[in-house]
Amino acid sequence: MLAWRGSPRVRQTCAPILEAAPGGVRIELAGQVIAQSQAAVRVVGATEAPLYYVPAHHVDMDRLHPSDRQGKSDWGGRIAYFHLIGPEGLIPEAVWFFPEPPPEYRALRSHLAFFPQAVDEAWVGQARVQPYAGAQDGGWVTTDEAMPEPVPVYDPLRAARSAGASR
Repeated sequence: MLAWRGSPRVRQTCAPILEAAPGGVRIELAGQVIAQSQAAVRVVGATEAPLYYVPAHHVDMDRLHPSDRQGKSDWGGRIAYFHLIGPEGLIPEAVWFFPEPPPEYRALRSHLAFFPQAVDEAWVGQARVQPYAGAQDGGWVTTDEAMPEPVPVYDPLRAARSAGASR
């Protein structure tokens, strides 16, 4: 059983929800931990599988090299990329981030996301991540057994309902 909300075959169309990553995350390349954090953020609903963003101060920034590539997300705004410096050279655009996320996603400011297929190992708690087959969006898939329940960080639908109720 895979751990994410919604069907892997159905694109999520709701506003993404930010949650504290359950159990923290660890990312390894060539036998070395390049990112590890108990403060990572999981984004659910933006893609077919969850995305994980690690605070930049929990990433070995010496292993990253800026890319000139830019992109745009429907929900997060402008995207910038880093190449990952691996033992055999650069792994192109293996890491991305939002330089200026919109206000409702400010929790992602100074957080980096890794494509799981670009690293040797990625973990959420005790669950090893498998790249979502065929996905180009960086989604992380794990088994249900090792996943504790997430803690919501920001739910735009709840925020909109609360704002409407207070009028």
